[in-house]
Amino acid sequence: METTFFSMVMKHFQYLITDYGFSVKKVEKSERAPEIEGRIEFESSTTFVTVSGEQWGVDVCVGRVKDDKYYYFLDPRTIYEYVSLTEADKRLVCSLDPMDDRKARMIIHQKRLLHNKKDSNSIVDNIESQLVNYSKWLHQYAEPFLRGDFSHWLEIYEFTINRQRAEHVRSGKEEFVRAIGRNKDERESIFQSSLDYLERLREEYGRE
Repeated sequence: METTFFSMVMKHFQYLITDYGFSVKKVEKSERAPEIEGRIEFESSTTFVTVSGEQWGVDVCVGRVKDDKYYYFLDPRTIYEYVSLTEADKRLVCSLDPMDDRKARMIIHQKRLLHNKKDSNSIVDNIESQLVNYSKWLHQYAEPFLRGDFSHWLEIYEFTINRQRAEHVRSGKEEFVRAIGRNKDERESIFQSSLDYLERLREEYGRE
């Protein structure tokens, strides 16, 4: 049987169906490079998992079916950062002080999950290797979400947004920009959509 991106995803993420009750919700196959590109959406009553491949790289994300899957999700590598960092490290990587930038980057670099490189020149082999890693990371670090337990969703998502915002601010880039269709003097954060989502989550979880 011909190896395709879809067949590799089904091979390595089959446990979503057999162990957690997911089903395949949507499949987008690539006509250009079906062996390494595509998008497969898995869904249970509470959770979605999206596996996609494009331009020789793989992405996997997990989220709540009640949210927009194209905007609000987490990557297993981000979840790993949250569970592996100490509280002191979390405060440092979320610091807005440019003086903390070097130490914050070092901490994130040390805690990154890296793909195991295969001794192969085959693009298909490398894509499959990434899928194997992501399958393992998803099962290991996002398992509560796969079961429908989102009790820690707010705190992990909040950490993710705060870290992204801190990295942006520490780099000296502008955070507040003119919003389309607004008064020319009115500015909003480029992270406004995520910040609004966090506010909705706090209300939902009863957190102030």
